[in-house]
Amino acid sequence: MEKSELELAGCLRRLLRSRYIIRSRNETWFKMIVDHRKQLQEVVHTFGAQLNINEPLGVIHLSAENEELEDRLALRMSRPKILSAFSTALILHLRWHRLQFYLQPSASDVPVVDALEMRDYLYQFSKAKVDAQFERQFRRCIEELSELQVIVETASDSGFYEITALCDLLLPADQIKELKSRAEVYFSHATETMEQDNDAG
Repeated sequence: MEKSELELAGCLRRLLRSRYIIRSRNETWFKMIVDHRKQLQEVVHTFGAQLNINEPLGVIHLSAENEELEDRLALRMSRPKILSAFSTALILHLRWHRLQFYLQPSASDVPVVDALEMRDYLYQFSKAKVDAQFERQFRRCIEELSELQVIVETASDSGFYEITALCDLLLPADQIKELKSRAEVYFSHATETMEQDNDAG
């Protein structure tokens, strides 16, 4: 394989293996995909996909060309990812953190959040009767957002997480208000249910 073919193969494997390619996590391959975008688009077009490159945010991902084609193929490009209630609430908080990072200069190169702060934020929404139950929910939430690459731990067991640009892509500014309202309604109902359960006990 020549160098250009090897690079193309590497780009394709990463696009097919990862749901998203984030520049801050892999600048070399991000740039390579941008450089080979024309050839890559020709290849992914053969299986009904399109290459989406958001250079301002630094996020690349594949998506289906259109819904009609998805129906005709009877096999979706990827399964929809539905976030849990905790993850939905936390991603709103993380989006606010990213906004504050860019509005107010900081010594850090990237927006970072502490696991303890995320835990404290989510605890106010908990309806768990014992702390151990909440801790399990919290860990699942962190795992879910880490797997999606919304947050990435800065170092193993550091307890600090980079909030990636994927947060902005998944939660555009025009959707924040709607999602916030839905989250508030959900957790308000959950709190009422918990109080009723406590009264009954």
